[in-house]
Amino acid sequence: MKSILFTILLSSLFFSCNSKEQSTNTSTESNNVFLEHRTKEEILNAEIKEVYSLLNQPIKSNGDFYFDSGSASAGRIAGNLKDVDITIEYLPEQPGCADICPEMAIISFKCKFNNNCLIDPAFPELERNSGITTIVDLEIASKVFDLLNRIKSKL
Repeated sequence: MKSILFTILLSSLFFSCNSKEQSTNTSTESNNVFLEHRTKEEILNAEIKEVYSLLNQPIKSNGDFYFDSGSASAGRIAGNLKDVDITIEYLPEQPGCADICPEMAIISFKCKFNNNCLIDPAFPELERNSGITTIVDLEIASKVFDLLNRIKSKL
């Protein structure tokens, strides 16, 4: 009798665990279906909002951007993502700044074909062919860099 009760108990546990796993898989599959059915524009707008939430810096759906990392003209830059190549460089803590510069990432924007496609928003008459913005939080910098390239690929 104990053996039969034990078998029934084990069977019920086994079936309840399997049904929970199955419902989790169904929920994940339905989320994936939803994500796959978003339009290119919806995905682009979500990525633009994510950049804004990370940096509080605007990007428009046509690719126009403006970044101000608060470091004089070296950190203010505006242009269009379609016109630039984007790279990232990670710097260790080093002398400079007011005392010691923290580790940071520098996101560089270089105009394609070496034309002048970027400006410092404080001095829009001074066009240039490259510019940077700096981000101290390396994790955020990496996310922003990936997002900028994904946004650029959708323009």
